[in-house]
Amino acid sequence: MRVHPTQLKNWRTVALEGMPALFEKQDSTAELKRTHEQQLTELYAEIGKLTTQVAWLKKPLNGKLSLTQGVG
Repeated sequence: MRVHPTQLKNWRTVALEGMPALFEKQDSTAELKRTHEQQLTELYAEIGKLTTQVAWLKKPLNGKLSLTQGVG
């Protein structure tokens, strides 16, 4: 089985054009990982903040009127 020289030239051209993309993909993967880690950190901070707010809202109001007692 023989391969035509023109086909070899086309394969070579495609390979040479595609080579840099192989190495750039690793860089973009690292960038995506950094972005993901940053988003996780921000989300965990938001969860902590909201958890604290919910805990504060659930605290009983010591010495205060409850909503069911009314005023007076």
